[in-house]
Amino acid sequence: MAIKFNQSKYKVLASNLSLAVTLISSFVLGFYFYHIAFTVHKETDEIVMAQDQKMEQESVDESDKNLENILPIEQKLRTPFGEQILANELLPRRILSQRVSRGATEKLRKTEDEEKFLWPTPGHYNITSHFGMRVHPIYKDYRMHTGLDTTAPAGADIVAVMDGIVTLSQFDSSYGNRIIIDHGNGISTVYAHNKNSFVVVGQAVERGQVIAHVGSTGLSTGPHAHFEVLIHGTPVDPLPYLR
Repeated sequence: MAIKFNQSKYKVLASNLSLAVTLISSFVLGFYFYHIAFTVHKETDEIVMAQDQKMEQESVDESDKNLENILPIEQKLRTPFGEQILANELLPRRILSQRVSRGATEKLRKTEDEEKFLWPTPGHYNITSHFGMRVHPIYKDYRMHTGLDTTAPAGADIVAVMDGIVTLSQFDSSYGNRIIIDHGNGISTVYAHNKNSFVVVGQAVERGQVIAHVGSTGLSTGPHAHFEVLIHGTPVDPLPYLR
């Protein structure tokens, strides 16, 4: 018996088979590309996560390092400049440094102010004879005047212009009762024609301390204070050193 071949059904079957193969191939290729994309995305996420963890760790390390620059202030903190800070917090060194810097500036200003000499006759500022060449009031010749003279009534206070040590306190035929105070660094001051002296050699004196009274001893024409500044023993103009 002869089998009749149905060409029409064959074409339909072949067409369906081809469609199935195409669909399966598309599915396989789609899954393959999805797997690749998923893998790449996963690896990218891992890389990003690793970078994030690294950055986070670096941040932690930096924080730990910064903690080393934090000072716990729980009570009064005395700085090298005497400033006191009250706080119950963590105070960064940078802020403390700024505070200390401000304290240092104030201290420096105070120090600069204190380094200026006081006026030797407080309340009496009239200068009758400056440092330099002049006609001597007694000998009437032209000679060097190694200090400055201020008028003041007899008995007025003469003070130490700066802290120091008395190196001389005695009478001199020219200077009268004379006092010399060594202030260190090669700087000395001289106080002459005094009525009297309240200090002795080797005595430490403080800035502003009364050391004598105004007089007219030695070669003098009247009560006044003669003041000198010596730099390594050489007289210089006292005026720039005075306030």
